[in-house]
Order: sequence, then structure tokens, then C-alpha cells
Amino acid sequence: MQFIRVLFAIALISAIAYALPPANLSLIKSGSFNIPANTSWTETLYVEPGQYVVINANGKWRYDPRPQFETGPDGLSNVFLAFPPGKLIGKFGDGDVFSVGSNWEGYATNRGRLLLGIYEPKKGESIDVYKDNIGSLNVTIQVFGELPQLNEKTSEVQSIQEKNTSVINKTEPENQEAPTRTEQLCIASIVLFISALLSLGILNSLE
Repeated sequence: MQFIRVLFAIALISAIAYALPPANLSLIKSGSFNIPANTSWTETLYVEPGQYVVINANGKWRYDPRPQFETGPDGLSNVFLAFPPGKLIGKFGDGDVFSVGSNWEGYATNRGRLLLGIYEPKKGESIDVYKDNIGSLNVTIQVFGELPQLNEKTSEVQSIQEKNTSVINKTEPENQEAPTRTEQLCIASIVLFISALLSLGILNSLE
């Protein structure tokens, strides 16, 4: 039973690590936005296809002025639909609408502004369907991607500077390449496994 628990813990940590932004991407931009319920879409950050986007939302709003229609970013909890009423939804530029909710992360599929809004059951019938909505959500957005590549001339200058620096200070250790995502997951799993075995040994010695 204890061994099964160890394996489960390893699988859980690996799943969490896999859900993090890819290791080869860097944070490019981030921002906080207030998304009101009484408008169809709110423009946020500009994104490029292939960039990794992380969205977190909290707060309360209503897709109907009556109190029983108040929801959080995930919409009505007793409705098992991809787009339950009151859910936070989004789209990249003029791309397809997708479900966001409290947390979402994935790759941008289109170039343009990330648009966020409330899912209104009567959405599309009239712009006026939003005017009686109440409340807003606080949303934070992070955009990850590859850093801009240096042009050839800049690279040559940087190369010369690096050579000069290495001549002046030869004791400076060389930069190591960042471990790949697979290597990071393997290392994390091994460390967790060893820690679990040590913990089991300590527990057994106390029994």
C-alpha cells in the first residue's frame, strides 16, 4: 500500500510539472484586467500564434440582474455544458470561442487581441442582452514565448564581447544549457522517489 502511495505521489508531481509552461519559453508580457459582465467582449493582451497563455480569474457577476443568477468565472455549477450561463469565455482575435472559466492555459491559435467576456445564454441576439448584467471579474494573464532572436550583426558584437569577457576573467564558469522539459520531469520524479523512500525508512524505524 505504501509503495502504491509513492507511485501516486510521483504521478501527481509529474502531472503538475507537465501543466507548467514549457521550460524553453520565457515570460514575454503579463497584465491584469477587469472584465465587466455588461459588455460582449473586453480586449486584453495582443498575442501571436503559438504563444503560451495562462489565464486566472476570480470574482462574481450576473448574466441576469436577479440574485439567483450570480456566478463565478465557471458559470452555473449545476449545468453540465461546455458553456454554462455566466462562464468566462474567450477567443484569440477573430478565432473560435473557447471556454476559460477560473483557470485556463494553452497555446494561442490566432494573431490578435485576447478577448474575454461572459457567456450570455441570449448571446448574439442583440447587443442589449448585456446591458442588465451586473458585476465583473478580475483576470490576470501571462503570455510566454521564445525571446526575439538577435540579428546577425548584433550576434557578432555579442560574440566579441563574450570573448573579451572570457579573456579578462577566465575563472568565470561557462553557461550551461538549460535542461530540457523531459530532463526536468525525470529529475523531479527521481528526487521525489528518493525522498519518498527515505520517508518510508524513517517511518519504519519509528514503528
